[in-house]
Amino acid sequence: MLDFSDDRNTIAKLIESADVLITNFSASTLAKHGLDAPSCAAINPHLIHVSMPGFASADESATSTTAWESIIMA
Repeated sequence: MLDFSDDRNTIAKLIESADVLITNFSASTLAKHGLDAPSCAAINPHLIHVSMPGFASADESATSTTAWESIIMA
């Protein structure tokens, strides 16, 4: 599991100054760590947030499989 507890301030500062954020985590993982689109928009309203998760939302329970969908779709 990801642990952003030590890096929250650093991540927030990066988001605050960024133009684009590209993520590949599921929506639930991003929300759990405060990195979902609404949370990032609260930090930087002009941020372009691109989400390219490796699994479709219906597949979020398939954590034991490597996520290659975004590479194939690219």
